[in-house]
Amino acid sequence: MSSLRWEKKIAFVILAFATLIVVTKPLDASEYRISTIDTDRARLLTTKAKAAYEAIGQDVSFHFQPSKRSLLEVNSGKYDAELAQVQGVEDLFPNLEMVPEPIFEVSVSAVVRKSSDITSVSWDDLQTLTFATPFIKRLVENRTGGNSGITVQSPRDIVHMVSHERVDVGIMLTIDAIEYAALDNKVIVVSKLVEKRLLYHFVHQKHRELIPALTKALREINKKGLTAGVAF
Repeated sequence: MSSLRWEKKIAFVILAFATLIVVTKPLDASEYRISTIDTDRARLLTTKAKAAYEAIGQDVSFHFQPSKRSLLEVNSGKYDAELAQVQGVEDLFPNLEMVPEPIFEVSVSAVVRKSSDITSVSWDDLQTLTFATPFIKRLVENRTGGNSGITVQSPRDIVHMVSHERVDVGIMLTIDAIEYAALDNKVIVVSKLVEKRLLYHFVHQKHRELIPALTKALREINKKGLTAGVAF
């Protein structure tokens, strides 16, 4: 009987110790920290990324900051992933690795003054025009052949600059162009798109093992449509 009591005591101690380990384990030990630009559009897109990570059994948190800082800090390893960017940022930030299934599609438009004679705008046209844009400087230079324009984060401010003749053109997401041009009767959105761009999710290279699973998860989500469930 004495031996049985000791066996029960030992079993209880082992169970208590195991419970202590579980309780004291950090709650966010397996949480992936995703960084992104601080905009309303990006906040909407987090729902899709969250669904993809949940599909592979991972928890995530989102952190919002200026675009270039976001990329720099993901590249440095401070954060685990970049929510959504265009293909090509991995050339500028070599520690980022792209998940090959797109996470979203966006279109880019030009805003001009109504009094302007500009009726269409391409990236090549911007070589000889003054313009403002929120997009990353070096990516813009690659598209225009060297002209980076003026980098301005706020689409509203860009429309104001166009309206007050500080620049010829504002280049931004179509959804932003439509929203903010509607608030200023001196400007219009050029009907022809500058381009459509696919956006991709990027992980830091230390998490490259997640890429196949995330690709599969996003592909499954995208069966409902690339922009389904994201109310831009």
